[in-house]
Amino acid sequence: IPWAERESGFVYVGRIGREKRIERIVAILEEARRGGRPELHLHIAGHIPDTPYGNAVRALVQDKPWIAWEGEVSGDRKARLIASHRYALHACEVEGFGIAVAEYVKAGCLPLVPDRCGAAEIVPHAELQYRTQAEAVARIHALLDDAQLQTTLRERLQAGSMGRSGRPAQPPRRAVCRTSSCRRRCSMSLGRSAPGCALPSSFGSCSLCP
Repeated sequence: IPWAERESGFVYVGRIGREKRIERIVAILEEARRGGRPELHLHIAGHIPDTPYGNAVRALVQDKPWIAWEGEVSGDRKARLIASHRYALHACEVEGFGIAVAEYVKAGCLPLVPDRCGAAEIVPHAELQYRTQAEAVARIHALLDDAQLQTTLRERLQAGSMGRSGRPAQPPRRAVCRTSSCRRRCSMSLGRSAPGCALPSSFGSCSLCP
């Protein structure tokens, strides 16, 4: 979908779990809206589990008309949802490789991601990375106010998503979690081996560890 025909809003597509920090996504966009961008909206697509966190997320978004809950989506419906928006917002800091972020880039979105996770390798541009909520809001305002910046970043992301052969770049190889309590293949995709666990030590154990 051409850039000019896309909605000037954000999407989040993926699992709804505590480590995904949906509440931070909502807080960032709430502040961005208060700061002069009331037209911003968010589409969240994913299954809400019947857990304390899932219930908290339901309560958080139910009275916010600028948030649309799409439920679990897949296939063409997911592709259309992502491709119809200009931006995506990612808040998880404990991923070795962000599959959803790669999908955003492939669809031509500009995703904002934390600067301390694997997704930052997919989006290696400071203008699309943040560490704090205030920094994320500032990035959003700068991006929306500069059409040329949008064009430049889109071109850089599309160029970076292609391998030298002209084919889409492949995700990094999987690493194996080596903690004594977990010998299964880790769900985190990393470009290198890591001692102890597949995740960097600052992140703790991998998602498959008990």
